[in-house]
Amino acid sequence: MKKFSVPEFKIVAIILNLLLFTTVAQAQIEVNLLTNCATDKKVIPVQIKRFENISAFDLYLNYDPQIISFKRSLIHNQTFTLNNDSRYAIRITNENNRLRIQWNAYYGISLSDDVLLFLEFEEVSVGNAGFSWNQTDSHIFKIGNIEQTVNYSVITPYNLPHISNYKIDIQQISQGCRDDSENGCKAQAIVKLTGGLEPYSYLWNDKFNQKTQTAIGLCQKPVSVIVKDAAACYFGNVIEAKIYPANQMSITADPEIIYITNPNVDFHSEYLNSKPQSYLWNFGDETTATTEHASHTYQNVANYKVSLFTRSTDGCDTTVYINNFEVRELDFCIPNVFTPNGDNINDKWVFKIGNPPSTNANLKTGYFDTKICTGEDLIFKDHFKYTRLIVLNRNGVKVFECTNCNDSWDGGDLPDDVYFYVFEWEGEFNKGREQGDVTILRGK
Repeated sequence: MKKFSVPEFKIVAIILNLLLFTTVAQAQIEVNLLTNCATDKKVIPVQIKRFENISAFDLYLNYDPQIISFKRSLIHNQTFTLNNDSRYAIRITNENNRLRIQWNAYYGISLSDDVLLFLEFEEVSVGNAGFSWNQTDSHIFKIGNIEQTVNYSVITPYNLPHISNYKIDIQQISQGCRDDSENGCKAQAIVKLTGGLEPYSYLWNDKFNQKTQTAIGLCQKPVSVIVKDAAACYFGNVIEAKIYPANQMSITADPEIIYITNPNVDFHSEYLNSKPQSYLWNFGDETTATTEHASHTYQNVANYKVSLFTRSTDGCDTTVYINNFEVRELDFCIPNVFTPNGDNINDKWVFKIGNPPSTNANLKTGYFDTKICTGEDLIFKDHFKYTRLIVLNRNGVKVFECTNCNDSWDGGDLPDDVYFYVFEWEGEFNKGREQGDVTILRGK
């Protein structure tokens, strides 16, 4: 083994110390205010480096309010807003001439080199803005509440007035619609950076996270973009994209439920902003219409998904739905007694629409027998194309008759007794003939 002389040993020790210091420095977390990258609009990026499993930070940035004032923060790094949960968003407060930047979560975030956010300021007077990190109050923690050693820096002094070579602009180059149709989301924008060192890299904060100079399919507003140049400067801007509004539509059905005996329905549409230039109804049974309002006759008992597609004058599409429009069987029952005594209770002979699925799901349109006839009133003119009702006494003499009856029978002046009836009906696709007896019971 080689033995070192004293001078040689000192040289080796110095080299080892330098290597150790370099290794520690390279591993150290950094928070940098990139004043050297400030744009002409006094927007300054905050850069972070070597964030590994960071669960919280609380940073304080001092400034001189006599020289500069804080306007707002821009484009917070989306990685810190975990699962798009606002509880984990970065928070900015202005406290006693210093900015406080806070964030915490239950589990950590790892980033190599990235921009944390951008700070925008306004000039108050001439002088040094006095930017400095308050390292005593600032803290960064890893998972497990382990405080980290951090290197805080303000890259260059920031003097006002400040003349910057950097300028970043977003220009919208085409307008689109705010909808989810084939014609929607056509807005496009291009970001232009001057003064930076090419080549540039791009990252749009839109639903596609596009990485090109031109972004397409912009539906959201606002949309932000970050540009990084070859000198590791970050630049950010936000655009409020101009979007053609889609039609705000609603549709209704009259009646809301129909029966197969009279399966005719009127669909109505309403618009809240401007009238569409085109309409397309889909009634859910492979038939369509192209009018603002539409009438339709269904041919089968079923649940239908009804939709209305509209296109605005700007070419924006909207589709609205009635997801469960029901065409039912008409199962009805006929009471075998009514009491026309003037007490307004059961004074008329009112047929009822039953609810046979609770008793016999196999019943089809027509009369069904039940001991207690209850339910919604069966209005002949609303549910049938044709009706005829004949009432006979015990001797077979006709005591009442109506065709296409408009009102329920009140028994007239007939005495209490049992009477016999024949009820004929015809629907859109079916018909029937019912017979039975009914008792008039006034109790007088």
